[in-house]
Amino acid sequence: MSITGVLPYFRERLNGLGHSEWADALNFDNIPETIIDRAYHLDFGPLVGNSRNQNVSDLSPGVTVRLFVKGYRNTNEARDRLISFAQEAICDIIDPRNATIGPAVKNVVFTSMNIIPIDGSNDNTMYAEMNFSARTFLVFTT
Repeated sequence: MSITGVLPYFRERLNGLGHSEWADALNFDNIPETIIDRAYHLDFGPLVGNSRNQNVSDLSPGVTVRLFVKGYRNTNEARDRLISFAQEAICDIIDPRNATIGPAVKNVVFTSMNIIPIDGSNDNTMYAEMNFSARTFLVFTT
């Protein structure tokens, strides 16, 4: 078990729902307009230590998922579509049947979401910024 499996878990869940990752690790402002609809971006951190004993460290890394939709001319429809996609993603990511099957992630908790326009002058493309806490364990071998 390790924290290196946390982002692959989120990728698997989001790709399975038909979204495509924008794989720039640090910058999500540079997604081309031609592929921004249903694109997502992952951020990792902060990493919080919960407890530790001689063999195991209990960790909870934060994961931010940004899910983008293009609104074209109707921002209300885009927002409603984004909320629907976000709800589907949240339900899939935190579903205990998904979050406990792999060796890396033992539990995922949804913590917050905001809907944000891509910038002030372009309010017809928006994203949902969803925050999660993923629980994992580091096992020390001797």
